[in-house]
Amino acid sequence: MTQMYSKTYSVLIVEDEATLARNVAGFLGRHGFDTRTADTAEAALREMVEFKPDAIVLDFDLPGMSGLDFMSRVRATAPQIKLIMATGQGSEQVAVDAMKSGAYDY
Repeated sequence: MTQMYSKTYSVLIVEDEATLARNVAGFLGRHGFDTRTADTAEAALREMVEFKPDAIVLDFDLPGMSGLDFMSRVRATAPQIKLIMATGQGSEQVAVDAMKSGAYDY
């Protein structure tokens, strides 16, 4: 008899607007993802140690460390994590910079 294993994927949402972070987490949670949120890049780096997300959805414009700087830190320490930048503040240059920094999607 073959036993099938299913994995619940985990997503860390890095967003400084609390309502938006809760809404994204709720949507993903209803679709079977395990989610956590962080309101700064620094808090997200701490959260990654325990949570070990499969993917990170992050804002570009964060207080303190920028989304691009955060992406560089994650790429250096955990290159297997998929990084998805989602922002309302974007421009063509931000999209290019995000992809060059290792974003899986923008």
